[in-house]
Amino acid sequence: MCQYYFSCFYIIENRFKETLNRLKDACPESNVDIGKTIKSFKKTFAQELKMRNRIHHHEPFDDVEIDRIALPAMMATEGSKIWDRRHLSAYRRFSREWSRFARDRSRVMETAVESVASVILREASFLQFP
Repeated sequence: MCQYYFSCFYIIENRFKETLNRLKDACPESNVDIGKTIKSFKKTFAQELKMRNRIHHHEPFDDVEIDRIALPAMMATEGSKIWDRRHLSAYRRFSREWSRFARDRSRVMETAVESVASVILREASFLQFP
């Protein structure tokens, strides 16, 4: 799950590059600064892109919070309610934090996508309605 999440940022970065390069080919007179746009994207999502790079090229994803979920589950034996409760509590807390983080970052990503879409519509006159 985490690897897929981080990979999405890399995929979108490359789709931005490809789309803006094709816009430049289709509309050579456009004033799109592709390098500046990609640099801004990389700066905004540096944390996610670094994590993706680390996961794919150096070491597997490791997170203390995931360990906090796994350890109580491993310690639980049949009838040991305390470890089950600790596992459930850690799982719920982790899920809540990741959901909040992903929701907040998706709002930032939505703004980035809308920004690129606006540039495309502004620069590609053939896409505009009369």
